[in-house]
Amino acid sequence: MFIIQNYFKELKFSFIYILISITLTTIIFYHYNYETLYIIAKPLIKSDYLPSSFNFIFTDIFEAFKMYLFLSIFMGVHTNIPFIIWHIWKFLIKGLYNYENKIFILFIASIILSFSIINILFYYTIFPIIIDFLIQFENSNSFNPFNIQIQLKLKDYFLIYIKFTYLFNLTFILPFITLFIKNTKWIYFKKFIYLILLIIIAIITPPDIFSLVLFFLPTIIILELAHFLKKINY
Repeated sequence: MFIIQNYFKELKFSFIYILISITLTTIIFYHYNYETLYIIAKPLIKSDYLPSSFNFIFTDIFEAFKMYLFLSIFMGVHTNIPFIIWHIWKFLIKGLYNYENKIFILFIASIILSFSIINILFYYTIFPIIIDFLIQFENSNSFNPFNIQIQLKLKDYFLIYIKFTYLFNLTFILPFITLFIKNTKWIYFKKFIYLILLIIIAIITPPDIFSLVLFFLPTIIILELAHFLKKINY
């Protein structure tokens, strides 16, 4: 009973530390809300297909405030993911053998490294391509008698960014996790897994074949690569 109480006490302190860290980081990001918004909106602002007169709009008097607050919380949680993972490892380490601890450290280090590389690749390469593809229809035809222009709400763009960010991370990190799973029975259900992934990606991504292929194809390739590597190991 005493050991269980100690575990809960340690878990409580870890939760408090994480909560304090997220709160402080959120406050910092909210203080620099315009700079934070510029970082998020930069892939859109730098688009060659965007009109020079483009501005974000909002239709609710509280929308700008809520989005700045939500943006700050999102960035606070997102930047604290390595800190959260470190606390999880610190809590689990006491119940792991030495070889399990080494595997877990390798796993965590690989996930953090992959997470960093994937986010950099997404921000500087993939997301700008998606943005250009989605807004280029305005300039695809020189005949524009109605003067159709994009007027994007701040809320809509931010939700699109969050959706694509986490979808892109899950697309590449989940297949990577399968390399550390010893049980290979999931391989026999690949067709159903692919079908479920296809449905999820089709629901989340915009209704165009380009976005669907962009997220679904790398998932299949990485899953098959993980399957191939596990065959070599076994």
